[in-house]
Amino acid sequence: MNYYKEANADDYIHFGLLPELVGRIPIRSYVNLLSKNDLIRIMRDTEIPLFHQYELEFKAFDINFSIDEKAIEYVAELAENKKTGPGRW
Repeated sequence: MNYYKEANADDYIHFGLLPELVGRIPIRSYVNLLSKNDLIRIMRDTEIPLFHQYELEFKAFDINFSIDEKAIEYVAELAENKKTGPGRW
């Protein structure tokens, strides 16, 4: 069972955060880890995809920039494997 949703201020202090810091953060939230497919959808299928923004920025300097689908999958796989979300603790 995942207890992060139930964590309170004392739990964060016990984990090692300074009480002064915990007291200044009025809202605490829990997020679930994202899967490789979730990450691919975020990078590729959002209203303004991240890589499209990079294409526009590079285009301003007359640089052609494009990302292969395999590269998107590779980046998503790396991110999923790092498990940098709160679920890793």
